[in-house]
Amino acid sequence: MRGIEGTSKANADALNNGHQLSPVKPIANRKMGRRGDAIFESVKLELGCIETAAAKYQTKEMYDSLLKMPIVLRDMLLSATFSPLILHEARIIGYRISGGSVSLLDVDIPKGFVTRRN
Repeated sequence: MRGIEGTSKANADALNNGHQLSPVKPIANRKMGRRGDAIFESVKLELGCIETAAAKYQTKEMYDSLLKMPIVLRDMLLSATFSPLILHEARIIGYRISGGSVSLLDVDIPKGFVTRRN
């Protein structure tokens, strides 16, 4: 697990796929990935993340947990499933901790390429 507000490498790679500064000279225009309060990784693979808030803070819950986190988790899932054989079997986990409640986001791709959250 990396420290507080780590940047997702999988999300940065997805954002930067094919970006260049100039059509003549291919210089990578590297954008930073979205941040998470904590990112779980093992052997350079990101496997999940956490978003936390000290109290019920609705704006953070909406933006971070319901809008940002599913995108980051999907990018992590696609990055971790480098083999088509395991694409439909793999899962990536995210937690939202806000005030006294804990919510789990379980992201998978059971068929095709539509990501679902459980």
